[in-house]
Amino acid sequence: MSEIDLLDRQLIENIVFNGFQAKVSGIRKFASGFVNRNYEVELEDSTFQRFVVRIYQVVGRRSRSYTEKRILQYLDCARLLPAPLAVDPPFSLENDGSKEYLVLTRLPGTNLGELLPTLNHDEQFQVGFQVGTFLRRLHSIVYDYFGELSEHSLLRFASERDWVYSRAENLLDQCEKHGIMSVKEMRWLQSQFRQAESFLDQKQGVLTHGDLNSGNIIVDRVDEQYRVTGFVDFENSTVGSAEMDFIPLQLQHQESPRLYEGVRSGYQLSLDDEYFKQRLELFELLLDLQVLVDVAHALTGPVIRGSTDTPNLPIQHIKRIHNKLKVKCS
Repeated sequence: MSEIDLLDRQLIENIVFNGFQAKVSGIRKFASGFVNRNYEVELEDSTFQRFVVRIYQVVGRRSRSYTEKRILQYLDCARLLPAPLAVDPPFSLENDGSKEYLVLTRLPGTNLGELLPTLNHDEQFQVGFQVGTFLRRLHSIVYDYFGELSEHSLLRFASERDWVYSRAENLLDQCEKHGIMSVKEMRWLQSQFRQAESFLDQKQGVLTHGDLNSGNIIVDRVDEQYRVTGFVDFENSTVGSAEMDFIPLQLQHQESPRLYEGVRSGYQLSLDDEYFKQRLELFELLLDLQVLVDVAHALTGPVIRGSTDTPNLPIQHIKRIHNKLKVKCS
């Protein structure tokens, strides 16, 4: 079991004691990444028997807790797909602002990443089909702009092209600042985004999850059938392009092809759609840049390329990104 950070434990106990007027009976760390830490918390003698506390590690880029809470409240009202609920403690709770956190309900089941190795091909397809259906419902929420879920006009763009160019430019600037990649790699990436103008033509932005990997899909076994009980971790949600949400699932295509086929079938997406494939390649580059920059923000110094001793980082994912860039721009 993962060790629980002392400061995190103190924060959780403060939330429980002051916000719920109860005591903690158990804390379990689970499904934590390099941008947040998640704890399942059990209480003694309280109406709220169990919930999740998510503590956000990266605060500099934007208020992740605000974004996630706003999305979850909207999804709860819209009833389009299942997701956790943000819980407001019944008693007043002061936050000194040193950490961002949310208290969330716990969805039944386990994350798909842990469950996937045990599923046969038919079960993979059935779960994937449900994921695709829910994802299509999420993308049915459309906006007349692209950008952050904020009232600030500077974070909104009238066209998909302007949004992608601005985001790519900002991420490349961050890559240069943190020494993440070579000049040759950066120039190659700049050329790819410049050449993509012809198919950055969507007129409306859609609500995207932003990090729909298998660890953020919760599945439960009900009446001998696997059911997707919801999506979690909406902190990276934005108004953008639908292809962004297919990329994490596509990366598992080789290991679990029937899962990805099910996703596309549930979404009602053709398997031989060349336009979709072209856009997917571009947005995969954008997502790779975002991952590298988020890692850099989680560190006190520059990312050490090829390092294997940096804690709490997706090292294999970082290596894959750098190896892919080296091959493509060589």
